[in-house]
Amino acid sequence: MWPTIQAVARVETADDAWPGTQHDFDFEFVGLVGLADPLRPEVPAAVAACTSGGIRVVMITGDHPATALAIARQAGIVAMTGDGVNDAPSLKAAHIGVAMGGRGTDVAREAASLVLLDDNFASLVTAVRLGRRIADNLRKAMGYILAVHVPIAGMSLLPVLFGWPMVLGPIHVVFLELVIDPVSSIVFEAEPDEEGIMARPPRKPDAPLFDTALMLHGLLQGVVVMIAALGIFQLGIGDLHGEEVARCMAFVTLVIGNMGLVLTNRSLKTSAFRTLTRPNRALVFVVIATLTALALAVSVPWLRGLFGFAPLGLPRLAEAAGAALACILVNDLIGVIWRWVATKAADPKPQVH
Repeated sequence: MWPTIQAVARVETADDAWPGTQHDFDFEFVGLVGLADPLRPEVPAAVAACTSGGIRVVMITGDHPATALAIARQAGIVAMTGDGVNDAPSLKAAHIGVAMGGRGTDVAREAASLVLLDDNFASLVTAVRLGRRIADNLRKAMGYILAVHVPIAGMSLLPVLFGWPMVLGPIHVVFLELVIDPVSSIVFEAEPDEEGIMARPPRKPDAPLFDTALMLHGLLQGVVVMIAALGIFQLGIGDLHGEEVARCMAFVTLVIGNMGLVLTNRSLKTSAFRTLTRPNRALVFVVIATLTALALAVSVPWLRGLFGFAPLGLPRLAEAAGAALACILVNDLIGVIWRWVATKAADPKPQVH
């Protein structure tokens, strides 16, 4: 209750003969005591964050209307309903029912999907922000996984279908998977919040996490890298050492192009080059480890033999790296166009009749 006003009185007795009930005392009024349970200071900001994120906040309470309205004004709520209804059915019927862990009843906690251990509304907003970040990062990781496996599958199958020399063998696939696994499970998990994450409307409850648009975008990114790697492979076939040089050039293009796919998928909202300003220590570690391993595979003689590579001169290495960098530019441009089209489709202009 906020606030609560209570009267204070006192009584004096001359002997130990107390009356039978307390109402028989001759009380003397002393004054009034006001007890206030002030609004937590973080609540107004939390309510404002919900409002900007498309979450409508409604207070359901059994308190006196004047008390409830005073609290609502302080919290920034413009709506209030309810008159002491039982919370358990509402918690059960909600998409995600949230109960208070400290002062909530056992029935409410059992019916709820989530329980706030600190009884703090701001913690609920923090959970919403974290949930949106997790959903974003899952979509990024799935888009990346789909994109990176397109060139791997294509470069393994197309040479067989067209009678070309083998491009990728088991050791090459293992090398790539040793890069893909930590990227998809660690790097994307460590990605920070997207800019304006709490200023966008909520996803529909029945919306798929991995939709058709994201799948097509991932496929298109992978096709770009596959075309570049196979093109470099065909370019290297004409070299003196032929197949081994071509395989080495294609693998360099594929590995660096893989790093480009990570950058391209780091954000669902902005350019890959803008994401370079966002810190991600896991990404830095993976990039350094991957490029170091690639350099060893290309330069150490016994590793070159294991991978089926021939020594690459600087011009050939520059061609392979240049093709990978071109993939990054092309995929980033595709991403910009893709987001622009998605924005226009989601917010069409009203037609004038």
